[in-house]
Amino acid sequence: MRTVARLNRLIRPDVTLVLGDLLDDGEGPEAHQRLLELRAVLDALDAPYLAIPGNHDGDEALFYRVFTRPDAFEDISGVRFVSFIDEEKPGYNAKRCDADLERLRTARAGYEGPLVALQHVCLFPPALSVAPYNYTNAPEVISAMKEAGVTLSISGHHHRGAATASDENITFVNAPGLCEAPFPFLVVKIESGRVQTQRHELAMPEKPRLFDNHLHTQMAYRSENMMI
Repeated sequence: MRTVARLNRLIRPDVTLVLGDLLDDGEGPEAHQRLLELRAVLDALDAPYLAIPGNHDGDEALFYRVFTRPDAFEDISGVRFVSFIDEEKPGYNAKRCDADLERLRTARAGYEGPLVALQHVCLFPPALSVAPYNYTNAPEVISAMKEAGVTLSISGHHHRGAATASDENITFVNAPGLCEAPFPFLVVKIESGRVQTQRHELAMPEKPRLFDNHLHTQMAYRSENMMI
């Protein structure tokens, strides 16, 4: 709820993206109830949100009994979002199927604004990969992205996050996991075709710049030999 409060009061995003691993054990007996609780938290957001499951979240069909499944593409505040749920591959990697590559091209047809691809598993050009996971057919996926004129690709999965990378006109962002200290999340801005990211952390810094200035008088609670 602290994240939701900060988003609503201070950041006021156009959309919030939840890119998987909402749970630790999506196959556990409490998984459904925990998803319901998380849905209630996210429903407190003032702005819309898009949610896709991660490899920790269990069965996709069960996930979308709780959350609303995104459409083939979603237009929000002048940006078109295309969400992917890809086949898992060994080593916590993934592969995108031909039908989804074609869906990305379809999303561009007749649309001239920014196009954003969303997925759980990290996606980077192999030569620029700074995360321990990727797509087994990453070159093919990125080629389809370039053909479709994708502006931004955002993924999760790697809880520590990874540095942003760029390949031609595409920015690849790997958001960190909110579940681990210092409980970070990213604010991403698209402005005039340029992408900017800013990291926020819920944890207090080790040495906060706080000062406590106060005054005691002889009338203070449990005053002993004090004068103003």
